[in-house]
Amino acid sequence: MPSLFPQGVAGRIRPFPFETARSSGRAGAPPVPRRFTPHVFAVVQFPGSNDDRDARFALKSVLGVASELVWHQRAELPAGTQAVLLPGGFSYGDYLRCGAMAKYSPIMAAVTRFAQAGGPVLGICNGFQVLCESGL
Repeated sequence: MPSLFPQGVAGRIRPFPFETARSSGRAGAPPVPRRFTPHVFAVVQFPGSNDDRDARFALKSVLGVASELVWHQRAELPAGTQAVLLPGGFSYGDYLRCGAMAKYSPIMAAVTRFAQAGGPVLGICNGFQVLCESGL
């Protein structure tokens, strides 16, 4: 199967650190922690967003990577963040130029530092507008 990530990014993302119930040998058992792995993706939540949990679910179920929801009022990204995702879904009620408002959220300073250091950042729908208004 070809890589979902261009230019070797897939090699930098570690797999989800939990065994499945099937692999643990216990039918219907919850996942069993195998080892600690830092969160790979930080999924930023803005007021009114409704795709943040969907994005987190897709990251876990499709890509098999750990992620953490990060409220826009936090000043820093979680330790171990390897990629940032700004999902869409009516951020700030989908008003005109939601990115103009969101760029003043404390988390955007951390996202900007992360991007300037070479970290991958993806904006989807309103998330892309936020990145554009933030100069990213």
